[in-house]
Amino acid sequence: MRIATRLKIIFYLSVGTLAVLIPALFWSFNELKKAKDNDLLADQILTNVFERTSLRDDYLIYHSERARTQWHAKKASIDLLLSRAAVRLTDTADKAILEEMRKNFDATVAIFSRLEKVTGKMRTAGDNSFKDEELQKRLTSQILLKAYGLFDASNRLSDSTKARVEYTYRRFIALTFLFVVLMALTTILNSIFISRIMARRLAALREGAEIISGGNLDYRIECRGSDEFVDLAKTINSMTENLKSLYASLEGELEHRKKSATEIEKLNEYLEQYTLQLEAANRELEAFSYSVSHDLRAPLRHITGFVEMLDKRGTAGFDEKSRHYLEVISESAKKMGCLIDDLLSFSRMGRIEMMKTRTDMIRLVNEVRKELHLDGKETDVEFDIKPLPEVCCDPAMVRQVLINLIDNAVKFSRGRKPIRIEVNYRNDTPAETIFFIRDNGVGFDMKYVDKLFSLFQRLHSPEDFEGTGVGLANVQRIIHRHGGRTWAEGEPGKGATFYFSLPNFEED
Repeated sequence: MRIATRLKIIFYLSVGTLAVLIPALFWSFNELKKAKDNDLLADQILTNVFERTSLRDDYLIYHSERARTQWHAKKASIDLLLSRAAVRLTDTADKAILEEMRKNFDATVAIFSRLEKVTGKMRTAGDNSFKDEELQKRLTSQILLKAYGLFDASNRLSDSTKARVEYTYRRFIALTFLFVVLMALTTILNSIFISRIMARRLAALREGAEIISGGNLDYRIECRGSDEFVDLAKTINSMTENLKSLYASLEGELEHRKKSATEIEKLNEYLEQYTLQLEAANRELEAFSYSVSHDLRAPLRHITGFVEMLDKRGTAGFDEKSRHYLEVISESAKKMGCLIDDLLSFSRMGRIEMMKTRTDMIRLVNEVRKELHLDGKETDVEFDIKPLPEVCCDPAMVRQVLINLIDNAVKFSRGRKPIRIEVNYRNDTPAETIFFIRDNGVGFDMKYVDKLFSLFQRLHSPEDFEGTGVGLANVQRIIHRHGGRTWAEGEPGKGATFYFSLPNFEED
C-alpha cells in the first residue's frame, strides 16, 4: 500500500474520531453545566423555603409586622424561582415535583392570607372569642402541613438535581477518557507506522546515498514493494546510472579541456598584449589630438593676424567681393579657433587627474550663472533651481558640465519669451543621484538621440545655432570618468531635458 494512502487512512480515522468525540464532549460539558445550574437553582429554592418557614413561625408566635413583611418578600422570591425552574427543568420527574411544590406553595399563600385576616381582626377588635381561636389554630395546622409538603418537595427536587449532576459528570468523565484513549491509540498507530516502516526505509535510503556519495557508482539500493520510498530508491538508482555515464563522458571532456588549456593561455597572453597596444594607441591618439590642436594655433594666428593687418591698412582698394572674402576668412578663423579650444579641452579632460571632494551643487550652479552672465534681472532667462544635494565629485570638471548644459539650454531656447530653465535632481536608486536641466527651447527628434553626445555631431545647422559639436561629447567624457551616465529627452518645439548621474560614494 502506498504511504500516502496509509497516511490518509490514519488521518481520516483521526479526523472522524475527533469529529464525533469533540461535539460529544462539548454536548456533555454543556449538559454538566446545565445540571449544575439546575442544582444551584434547586438549592436556592430549598434555602428560600427554609427561610420562609422561619419567618412564618416567627409571625405565628409573635405576630410581628417585620416577620410578615419578610415572609411576603420570600414568597415573591420563591414564586420567581419556581417559575424559572418550570422553564429550565425539563425532566418528567422534576416537573412532577415542581407541580407539587407549586400546589403547596399556592395553598400556603392562600392559607397565610386567611390567617393574616383572622389575626388582624383579633388584634383590632380585641375579641379573643373561642370561635376565632379555633379558626386560627386550624389555619395554623393547615399551613404547617402544606409548608412541610413544600419543604419535602424542595428536598426531593434538590436530591434529584444532585443525582443528575453526578450522572452527567460521570458521563463527561467517560467521554473524556474515551477521547484520550482514542487519541493515544491513534498516536501509537502513527508511531508504529513511522518507526517500523518509514524509519527502516529511510535508513536503507540513507545508507545507499552515503555509499553512492562515497564514490561507489556501481552500488544499487534494494527496491521491494510499491510505496513512495521504493519509487525514490528507483530514482536514486537511475540517477546513479546516469552519473556513472556522465562521469565517463566528463573524463573524456576533461582530457579535451586539458589539451585546450594551453591554447587558452596563449590566447589570454595575446589578448593582454592587444589590450596594452590599444591603451598605448589611445594615449598616442590623445597626444596626437592634443599636438595637432596645439600646432594648428600658430598658422591660425598667422591667418588671423594677416587679416587684421589687411583690415588696418585699409580695404578701400578692395571691391565688395574682396571685402566679403576677408570677412569670411576672419569668421572661419574664429570658428576654427573655437573648435581647437574645444578639442584641447576635450583632450585635457581625458588626461588630467580628478580631485574629488564634497561639492555643493547649488553653489556650483550659481557660480556658472554668474560666469555666463545669466544672474541679472536684465536677462530674459528665468531659472527654477530646486534644492540640490551635495555630491562627491571633481568640482572643476562638473562646473564644465554645468557650463556646457546651461549654455546649450539658453542657446537653443533663443527666441522664447521668457527662456525658462529648470535645474533639479532625483534619486531613483540608492546608488546614484540624477541631476537634470530642462529648457523650453526648440528641442530635438528622439530618433537622433544617439548622435547627441558624439564628437562633432550636430542636430541643427550652424546658421541657426552656433557651436562646434564638442561640448556634449566633453560632458559625456567627464561624467563617464566619474562613473556616471548621460542621456537626454526631447520633442521638437517643446524643449529638451539633459540628464547626468553621479555615484553616491564618499571621496577617498
